[in-house]
Amino acid sequence: MKGQYYKLYLIIDMFSRLIVAYEVWEEEKFEHAEYLIKKAALSQRIAGRPLVLHSDNGSLMKAATFQVTLQN
Repeated sequence: MKGQYYKLYLIIDMFSRLIVAYEVWEEEKFEHAEYLIKKAALSQRIAGRPLVLHSDNGSLMKAATFQVTLQN
């Protein structure tokens, strides 16, 4: 449809350049980013291990609630 936009959330492994997880949503929400991080960590069996997140530093990635998610 003309004038309709979607948001792509994408996680790429910086070393292998493989797409680890992705989702497409109609709106930008912190909950979507949180869900994708958890989904990627579970699918890669890295939940609970220290990770480095490189992001575009958009408002969602800087949100205090998202920072708490990353620490857990």
